[in-house]
Amino acid sequence: MSWSATRKRLEEEFLAPSLRGRLSYFITRYHHAHDHAGRVAIRFDGEEVMKADYFGKYKGTYGRCHELMQMYPSGDYMELMRQAGLYAEKHGYFDQRIFYSACNEFFSQSIEESLASQRLIVRILAVFDKRTGKRRLRQMLENMPADDPLFCEMLIIRCQAEGLMEDTMITYKDTHDFTPQQLERLFLSVEWSSGHFPEKLAVAMKNFSTVYSAWDGDTLVGMICAMDDGIMNAYIHYLLIDPEHQGQKIGRTLVDMAKEHYKDYLRIAVIGYDKEINFYENCGFKRSEESSPLFITSLWT
Repeated sequence: MSWSATRKRLEEEFLAPSLRGRLSYFITRYHHAHDHAGRVAIRFDGEEVMKADYFGKYKGTYGRCHELMQMYPSGDYMELMRQAGLYAEKHGYFDQRIFYSACNEFFSQSIEESLASQRLIVRILAVFDKRTGKRRLRQMLENMPADDPLFCEMLIIRCQAEGLMEDTMITYKDTHDFTPQQLERLFLSVEWSSGHFPEKLAVAMKNFSTVYSAWDGDTLVGMICAMDDGIMNAYIHYLLIDPEHQGQKIGRTLVDMAKEHYKDYLRIAVIGYDKEINFYENCGFKRSEESSPLFITSLWT
């Protein structure tokens, strides 16, 4: 099926009425590039809310496969590549061929099967589908998968279009890009001295291995930041929630996202202040009786 025919089916046959004229799918191929490499985008109100390309897919898939081969040196290569492909797609690393494949799967099965698919793209197509009604959308909102931020962003777009979202709905993002002003406001809201160095914080966020953030509209209200060695050890350095938004399980959601991301690692470490110990223990961390954190620092809190 040609792309024009595929796009017509997606946007005219399946797309929810609340999204028509606002959401569109875009694919292009670079005919002179290797393997006709191309890019994919989903646009909402003229803005690309999701985009991916061949080079990101290549990097994401083979990078993850390399990690899996180190974890399971005797594992079957084709199975590891299959797992790596699913992991890469879930994290937004795919190209136009994978998108076509997902469309074909979506067209060939029921909406229930598509919503339960292992493939991120298939589930996104399903959440934009007119057959996914408001009752189901409300249920999905109540049980948003913390380890699936891209899907959550697309779900929220659909729910906002249906008028199901309150203005105070918290959204979660996987991004390293923040303005110094956003970071300064959040860090100073919890009286952390790091907030007095917003320019350095903005650079630090780009250098962390993993950063998940929580947003109330356009306001940054929480984040978790971690660094890792790529295979064995991960260390959660920052977890902070704006005091006005504490008590909404934002911190627990962010920790769960980090735990899911590092589920194949051998150790996840965090330094918890005394008043935070119970929280981290409830998240599955165990206190060490044989070690204590040591610091060389210029910060005062």
